[in-house]
Amino acid sequence: MKLGKTHCVDIIEGFKQVDDIDLIVTSPPYNLKINYSDNADDMPYEQYLEWVREWLQGAYNSLKNGGRIAINVPLETNLGGKRFISADYINILQDIGYIRMAYIIWDKRNLTSRTAWGSWMMPSCPVVNNPMECILVFAKGSRKRKGDKVDIDITRQEFIDYTLGIWEMSPAKKSKVGHPAPFPDELPYRCMKLYTYQNDLIVDPFSGSGTTQRVANKLNRNFIGFDISQTYCDMANKND
Repeated sequence: MKLGKTHCVDIIEGFKQVDDIDLIVTSPPYNLKINYSDNADDMPYEQYLEWVREWLQGAYNSLKNGGRIAINVPLETNLGGKRFISADYINILQDIGYIRMAYIIWDKRNLTSRTAWGSWMMPSCPVVNNPMECILVFAKGSRKRKGDKVDIDITRQEFIDYTLGIWEMSPAKKSKVGHPAPFPDELPYRCMKLYTYQNDLIVDPFSGSGTTQRVANKLNRNFIGFDISQTYCDMANKND
């Protein structure tokens, strides 16, 4: 696959075409009926978890020894009943053989719209809104990765800030990005600075509007992206 671009390919097939990945940074569909271009995002939950296991196994096969994966998912979801989706991801990752490295809380610091209150001003069944998501960081084979010191570009202050397990970052604006579920540039930026060397291979298998692609290209990392939507592939390759 050509470096520096997002390719229109299904995630399972995409991982069959790439190997020796240093870092996967991504935010997969959460099965919340988000209106993606070519994905209804509405599988039965057990079927969704089977699909998650399939693509995470493909990712594991394509990572190099010591390679890492950073997955942005919610702590929990409420559609169709409360589900601790981050815990389900952790269980699948550990079943496959990934080694846990970090559980980072993304504090979004804002709730622009609150429409779910449950029992309004009553103790019968109030709903607690959670303005946080998480970034699950796991490794293949070993937590340690050797590299050339000349390819380290993280600053002292960045290292201090990013090794604190709560990251305060404002969300990306959907209307500005043109994608229904973008994450901010700061998220892949921090992951790449903390977990990779320059010239490492970064993969985002749900490339979307191309945030990871844009950041990787700016940080002198090699990049390959996948997306099943030709619309989003075109968007990512235009916006890099």
